[in-house]
Amino acid sequence: GTATLSAGGMTLYHGDADVSVPLPAALNIAVSKTWNNMFTLELGYERTFWSEYKTLDFGSGGAHLGPLTPIFDTPIPKEWQDTNTFRIGATIAMQNGITAMMGFALDETPVIDKTIGFELPDSDAKIFSMGFRYQQTQNLSWGLAFLYDAKDPISLGKGVADNPVLANGGSFGGGGAYLTTLGISYEY
Repeated sequence: GTATLSAGGMTLYHGDADVSVPLPAALNIAVSKTWNNMFTLELGYERTFWSEYKTLDFGSGGAHLGPLTPIFDTPIPKEWQDTNTFRIGATIAMQNGITAMMGFALDETPVIDKTIGFELPDSDAKIFSMGFRYQQTQNLSWGLAFLYDAKDPISLGKGVADNPVLANGGSFGGGGAYLTTLGISYEY
């Protein structure tokens, strides 16, 4: 890609840029049980091997950035840790063609306090989801779902984080995400 670094209306760098983040391996184990062809309960466990992520390193195509080098071209230590996620979900098939779905998950963050920064602030989360699918005809179904990812607040004491902005401590709070999805399926 290309990056432009500017300050005070002056372009300080315009040129090649790259970054690489490893995609972690994951181990997933899940079981489910269905009763009376109507109610299904699912339990899942996921171990994600984030410990492969050692540094966040932006490259500038070999260009010398002058006084900006320590800020924009020095690898940022991450040293993430492996995480666990626990999930539970339920599906209820009703007589009227509607299938209700709901779920809950506890999701650990891979980010350690020592290397947390504003570029990737993260904390443990509780994830809530719910939705439905309606079988309108033998071939056509549609559904709507909603997910809320509630991030736990995090506070750091003085000297905990290596990040100079957070050297005197700090906190992140009010984080999370909402996801809404609408799907249509036609089978033939």
